[in-house]
Amino acid sequence: MRMSLLNRITEVLLWIVATLVLVFFVMVECFNGPALDDLIFLMSLQNTSVIDFVVERYVNWQGRFTSFFLSGLCLKSYILLGTLLPFTILMFIVNISLWSSAIRMMFDLSYVKSIPYGLILHGLFYLTMFDPSSYFLICTKPYIFIISCSVYGFVKLIKQRDGNVWDYIAVVFTYIFIGASYEIYAPIVLLFIGCAILYLWKKNRFSISQLFKVYPLLMTAFGVAGISFAIMLVAPGNWVRVDNMESGSIDNFYVYVSVIFSRLYMMGKYLFFNLPYILCACIIVGYLFQKKYDRSFVKQRFSWKYMMYISIALFSLVIISLFLNAWAMGSSDMYSRASNHILLVFYIWCVCIVAELVKVKRIRYLPYLYTFVLLFLTLDWFYIIMNDYKELDAYKISFEDRMEILNEKKENEFQGLLELEPLHIPKFHSLVEDTWCKSEAYRNHTYRRTKLIRPDDVYEEYDAKYNPFNRAYKRYYNLPFDVKTDLPCKNAID
Repeated sequence: MRMSLLNRITEVLLWIVATLVLVFFVMVECFNGPALDDLIFLMSLQNTSVIDFVVERYVNWQGRFTSFFLSGLCLKSYILLGTLLPFTILMFIVNISLWSSAIRMMFDLSYVKSIPYGLILHGLFYLTMFDPSSYFLICTKPYIFIISCSVYGFVKLIKQRDGNVWDYIAVVFTYIFIGASYEIYAPIVLLFIGCAILYLWKKNRFSISQLFKVYPLLMTAFGVAGISFAIMLVAPGNWVRVDNMESGSIDNFYVYVSVIFSRLYMMGKYLFFNLPYILCACIIVGYLFQKKYDRSFVKQRFSWKYMMYISIALFSLVIISLFLNAWAMGSSDMYSRASNHILLVFYIWCVCIVAELVKVKRIRYLPYLYTFVLLFLTLDWFYIIMNDYKELDAYKISFEDRMEILNEKKENEFQGLLELEPLHIPKFHSLVEDTWCKSEAYRNHTYRRTKLIRPDDVYEEYDAKYNPFNRAYKRYYNLPFDVKTDLPCKNAID
């Protein structure tokens, strides 16, 4: 009787949290607009097709053709419709569908039951992202989609060896996007799948034909991702971009090691500050695993050897990814948004640990912890929506005031360089974030107060050669004068 009541309460809380997550993302997208790189892309798309835009980027800037295709589609819809909302909501639905499908396959849930879990776990991933504001920047939205593809694609290969035509179509499209994701992620995915194939090859007595016969989906995924990665790698635009980058400062092995461990330390620190959300995700996943195993629970021993192998493998992938980034950038610089795949690797490690723990022993009080987590997330997401709406509204007011000034100057035929006050930067609020902000340790943390979205703003200096953002801003708003702001560059784009 007590568990029956608890189950009804958790069912209600589950859908409440999922609804609040949905409301939050739709709310932010209603205030979201193109900013920074988006404006540069918009100018390229004004008089050209999405395909031509992708080809131009591929030849003259970078090989990530799938990312440019998605961001090009989104910005082209903005040009045609005057709003980002329809396409961004569509992308959000696709992201949630991928997460929900992965959860349905992993935990043997129904389609309807998997939807709220997809929303909640996707929301928790957002809350722990190294740069949450990149979720809403149009030019980086494809990377969020690639994370969702990875969640779906990995579970697909774990749960299925073969499938029907639709399964193969899903795997092909998923791994096209993963293979052409970005240069510090696609290689570690290929390496991980490649190591799995080598292990299975040995297990099947070194027979390639047997591998294709027993694991056709896995072999298809590896082949498609490899081809997609090769197409991205040979793009002429990669060399154009390298030539335009400033020379790096890394010239020996010891500096590489220092850079890698510095990044590991900073990411570990960030994960510590987001530990409450990480624990929430682990408890939800543990609850789902326990419900799945309850159907035929057989107590097993904790496999330390298995966890050691998994830990070494995943940690090695992180090190390789950081090394590739340091080598590509030529310095210790690393955009926070480029680290979100490392967060995914960390979550995979957490899921492996949780799954192993639940196999060992049935955790009696896990349903109560699960209920507490849902209650906490209900309060937290409600707090997030109420406070973040105020931040977004303040940003909208400052943006409208900015537009009035620009229109007035255009009517008065102003010439020269106009210095603008910076727009209000909407800050992200949550119970965890606002609690930590009272701590001196958090205030001294390298990661500043989290931004909700990137403001549609300009740099502190106008430079015709090195500042394409201000020039794109001028062209986008059709200004007969140059603009700059006293907003520091780091606050604008970090």
